[in-house]
Formats: sequence, structure tokens, C-alpha cells
Amino acid sequence: MTEVMLSEEAERSSSQLVLAIYILIAVSVFTAMCTGIIGVIIAHIKRDEARGSWLESHFDWLIQTFWYSIAGYALAGLLALTIIGIPLAGLLVVATWLWSVYRLVKGFLQWNERKAVLA
Repeated sequence: MTEVMLSEEAERSSSQLVLAIYILIAVSVFTAMCTGIIGVIIAHIKRDEARGSWLESHFDWLIQTFWYSIAGYALAGLLALTIIGIPLAGLLVVATWLWSVYRLVKGFLQWNERKAVLA
């Protein structure tokens, strides 16, 4: 993929926005996803502005992290409805939380080095 060069101002603005979204989603890991909803909405709206640049991968990374985390927690909630699934639900919640934290840290470190996130 050919990387598009954004203007300096557009890159700085998008980069700061990506940082804000990382913070919102990171806080959501501790607040039952409340701030993450705001972050993912912003990411969906602003992703096109970074199309083709190294920042596009960060928007995609954050969106995937949020929605896959929601799916993990929702599945854990369904498992918790059955008595036999409660231990599995607990394990799934912990695994989803750890996975989310890993992705946020990995993405932030790549953002800090001004590199695209590679899956």
C-alpha cells in the first residue's frame, strides 16, 4: 500500500485525535466501556481523514479493539446466564481485558514512534 502524505497540520491534528481516542478507550477498560463508546464514534467519523496514511492503521486498530472487546464481554455475559458457564465467563472477561490492554499498549507504542500498527 502506498502511504499518503498528509499536510503537517492535518497529520498533527489526526495524531492528537488518535492519542485522545487511545486515552478514551484505555479509560474505558476501567469504566465499563463508557468512554470507549465516545472514542469509537470519533474513530469511525474521523478515519477517512487519515485514509492512506500511517494513522489510518491506528484508527482501524482502535475500532477493532473496541468492538472485539465488546464481543468478548457480551459472550461472557451470555455464558454467565448458565450456572456451568459462570467460570468460563470469568475467564473470558479476564482474557478480554488482558487482550484489550495488550492492544492498547502495542498501538500506543507504535503511535509514539509514528509507525503504522501491524497486526
